[in-house]
Parts: sequence; C-alpha cells; structure tokens
Amino acid sequence: MKSRRGFLKCSLSAAGIGLLSGSARANDLILNPDLSDEVLFSDPETPQTEVETLKDLERTDLGFSAFSWGFAANTKVPMYPRVDAEKVAKKLVNLSLAFAEAGVSRITHPTTVSRFLRTFGLDLKYPDGTYVPYCAAGLNHALCRAFCELNDLEHDDNTVHRVIRSVSEYYTFPSSSVRDIKNAAEGKGRWIPNGSTVRPKEGWPIVFSWNSRGTPNHVGVVIGSDVKNIETVEYNTSITTVGSKRNGGVVARRVRKNDNTILGFVKIY
Repeated sequence: MKSRRGFLKCSLSAAGIGLLSGSARANDLILNPDLSDEVLFSDPETPQTEVETLKDLERTDLGFSAFSWGFAANTKVPMYPRVDAEKVAKKLVNLSLAFAEAGVSRITHPTTVSRFLRTFGLDLKYPDGTYVPYCAAGLNHALCRAFCELNDLEHDDNTVHRVIRSVSEYYTFPSSSVRDIKNAAEGKGRWIPNGSTVRPKEGWPIVFSWNSRGTPNHVGVVIGSDVKNIETVEYNTSITTVGSKRNGGVVARRVRKNDNTILGFVKIY
C-alpha cells in the first residue's frame, strides 16, 4: 500500500483516547481551485455490492490508523486549548453539509478528497489505479478542521496534523480506520450501541456494518433522527440507493433506516 509517510501496516485495536439551525455555504469552504458552489456532477454510481472479502478489508480499513496514532501518541506535539464539545460537533456538521452541498466527489474534486486522505498519510489512489476509500478520512479531516477553526488556527495540512493529538484526547480518535474509531470510542467509554436508550445527537459519528455481520465498515455524522430514521452526512457514499453505500465516492446527505446495519454512535458530547 502506497503511503506518504512511511506508514506502518498495523491496526490499533483499542486506544485511550436535533437538527441544524443553519448550514455553512458551500463556497465558504473553497479549499482549492477545483472546489466551487457550481452545480456539479458526482461520481458515476459504483454498483451496490457490499460483499466483503479479505482484500476489501485490507484496502478499506486495516492499519489505516497508524499515521494518526503517531500524532496522537507524540508528546512533543503541543496540546491546543479545549473547545466545547457540542460546538465542535456542530461545526463538524456544518462543514460536512457544505461539502455535500458543493457536490464533493473524488471525480469532481480530486484535490479536496486527496486532502482528506493526506491528513492520514494516504494517497487518492492505490498503485493499481483504484481509489482509496475515504469515509473515515473525510469525516475526521472535517472534525480536525472544525477544531482548528474554533481555535482560530489555520487549517493547512501541517496544522490539521498537529491537532490530531488534542482531538483524540478531548473528543474521539481521528483515524481513517472505521474499526479503530469504534474501538477507541469503546476504550474511552464514548461508544453508544444502537438500540440503547440514548438517542444520538447532532454531530455524533455513526458507524455502520453494511454486511450485517457486525464488521464496522462505514462511518458518517448524524444531523437528525427520529424513531425510524437517522439523517446523516456521509463521505465516500452514493447519492442514490443503487450505488455503493460505503465506497461510492461522493459526500452526500442520506436518510438511513434505524436498523441492525447501524452498529452505534460515538458520543462526542
């Protein structure tokens, strides 16, 4: 697997680490010339095949957290002031909604998606030319960026890397591995299994298992919920029901049935 940072192929198994009142405009999020608020075409729909092979697991999840863990565990990286967790969660929602509104996808906005992945030492594509999945990388890039903005920090690549330690300590482990997001939340007592009496809140990460075998393989962020459905923004999904739910290439708003495909939530506040 190609990496920018001598990335180690290992998996972190555990780490100690209502609806919007308004949304950010998409053109407030222009990160680079290929992001605009024009009407955009998203990725061609990837066929909806959620059958998981060992190769799929290796390419979508295993070991992706090593880069994050290097920053989270590095005591030489400074700790930044804590920001109210609810404010961070709602800023995450606003940023994610703006990316969805802009129609961000790896076809229309490769520079933006590359930046999501670069936050975690990953490239846009594998050496064979296929795309690297980015649901967790996109979500957690936005989480780190939310923290930066609320601390009046720049959100360049270097600063986003440097806040990983603070975000991990205060809220949740920002990783490109869905498994490690769940494992770290369990380790910090922040994991809320679906079906519990706790209702998910706006800005909480939501973890899915599309193969219904309990394997965490997709993540999004909650923007609203009722008894039957949960409204989300998801990175690397599809804009229709016929595309791949966890590797469709697009940032999009979705409404998901509250069923056993939802494993649970990360309680940020």
